[in-house]
Amino acid sequence: ARSTAATLSNCYLPLKVSSDSHKSLEERQAHLISTRSNGDGASRGQLALRRLCLETSILSTASGSALVELGHTKVLCRVEGPITATDSFSNTNMDEGVLKCVVNYAPIVGINPQSSVGNSATTLDSQQVSMGRLNSVTLKLESDLSSNLHAALLPSVPLHQFPKCVLTVSITILQDDGSTLSACIVAASLALADANVELYDMVTSCTVAVLGSTILADPTEDELAAADATVVLAIMPSWKDVTLWSQSGKLSGDIASQAVDLSRDGCRTFQRFMRQCLVDSCERCFTKAKP
Repeated sequence: ARSTAATLSNCYLPLKVSSDSHKSLEERQAHLISTRSNGDGASRGQLALRRLCLETSILSTASGSALVELGHTKVLCRVEGPITATDSFSNTNMDEGVLKCVVNYAPIVGINPQSSVGNSATTLDSQQVSMGRLNSVTLKLESDLSSNLHAALLPSVPLHQFPKCVLTVSITILQDDGSTLSACIVAASLALADANVELYDMVTSCTVAVLGSTILADPTEDELAAADATVVLAIMPSWKDVTLWSQSGKLSGDIASQAVDLSRDGCRTFQRFMRQCLVDSCERCFTKAKP
């Protein structure tokens, strides 16, 4: 199911207690492949995306905003500016504008301890993850996401049109269930368009995971934790330009080629829904403007 109208009827989904910690990696991978869900309980294939909901103009006080729900991954983006740079950017070459990207987890967001702090168990398993260690991991995740988001968006923004100005993209991760960076990139691109910022092209992104010899599109957090390798691709579809390629784990040439093709197909699918979301938003604005 796909929609351009987002809802948050059940924003926070409790994380499941892992019941297959005694299984081998191959057994866990086989189980995850055979029990894939699109986010609302219905099964989905290896190449299918989860339920996608998009909406713009969520925050009335922001220059632009967007909400993206990808299965149970939910991110909210806010764009401010371009505004005149403050003294903190006085040492920066301001012949062109500055793009600032900040990604933060909501204070009560659920982060899977198994994927974020190695193999440490939760208190439900009679072991404890120290709050200091969890905070350190969260800060590292936020820093990596902010850096990758900036790298993905930068080629699409003509910063030379905003000299001595700062364009700020702020993302809050409401819930993390995998493919978070791709959701952040999609939300940021929609929010920039909603803020009427001129772009060379919208940036779309898709994540794939490799489990053994199987490639999965739009993996969940559990699938990412069991993956042998992951690939995140961000592109400007109309320009046919890659803005970000992020890979973890080793891949053979054939598998890497298949992963790239699947990621590119996912990006094109996202582009269609992003474009429709913006069209629907414009139509709503025109309807409201009529006397």
